[in-house]
Amino acid sequence: MQRIFTAFWIVTIASCPACAGARLENGKTGLEELQGEWVLIARQVDGKKSTDDEVQELQIQIIIKGDSLLFKSLGDKDWQASTLKIDASKTPKTVDVISKDSTKDKKSLLAIYKVEGDLLTVCNSLEERPTQFSADKGSGRALLVYKRTKK
Repeated sequence: MQRIFTAFWIVTIASCPACAGARLENGKTGLEELQGEWVLIARQVDGKKSTDDEVQELQIQIIIKGDSLLFKSLGDKDWQASTLKIDASKTPKTVDVISKDSTKDKKSLLAIYKVEGDLLTVCNSLEERPTQFSADKGSGRALLVYKRTKK
């Protein structure tokens, strides 16, 4: 369960046609700012903040290309694939992360996100979409910060 939260992004966008309905005034879908390779640099899950060493030990990486998200962490042999469904017209911006692995529970990860330069902040939950960037004790949410390593 913690892996699902950490993944976000697992973590993590259902189909590009779905994204089309959420186009911004400039004609973009919001996916553009998420593209690239990211590494986890900070994490808080259900009120427990991870130390820098704990975060580094996880070795969590994500790659976003189009509406696809690939996730890998320490001990993973293969990348885990998900599809993203975003709505960048909302405040805060929202994303649903839908696993492509047919052997896993198909429940979507509900999240909000913001991109500030090369930092991506995500707050997610399996139960209810967060409305603020916090992961207080008892909330069941994860607050994750990623740094872009490559566009």
